[in-house]
Amino acid sequence: MAKVQYFRLDDRLIHGQIVASWLTVIPAKAIVVADDQAAGNKLQASVLKMACPPSIKLMVMSVKDAAEYLKAKAKLLDKILLIVGNVDAAIELLDLGIEFDELNVGNISSGGDRVKYTKAIWLTEEEKQKFIGLSDRGVRLISQVIPSEKASDLMSLIK
Repeated sequence: MAKVQYFRLDDRLIHGQIVASWLTVIPAKAIVVADDQAAGNKLQASVLKMACPPSIKLMVMSVKDAAEYLKAKAKLLDKILLIVGNVDAAIELLDLGIEFDELNVGNISSGGDRVKYTKAIWLTEEEKQKFIGLSDRGVRLISQVIPSEKASDLMSLIK
């Protein structure tokens, strides 16, 4: 099975950095947002569609539906930007058979009992342990807000 080439975790899903920065360096023809909450909220899905350039096909799906779609489109994975809003969705996709070597962790907002690890990544202890688990499964975790910024190894930042 083919592997996802462009996979980003960003709790904002689609926003200016995705459109203005990432889509200029990633040859994506489509974006798959795998997010159960957004998929179940017509207003949120509509807002995401408005943020997406008209030249890019956008699909907002539940994590399970996104896994099935990606499996069916295995030959096109190098043209798809996959976006999830949290680490649980990334783990679920891996458990559902979606392969990826690298996950770009772009933004996880502050709040509650979160600890700051980078200017854009704040994690609970539970999330930190889940990222460690992904790393233990062979996934390279990087922190990179925009393409012109140097990528950092997330594991070296959180251990």
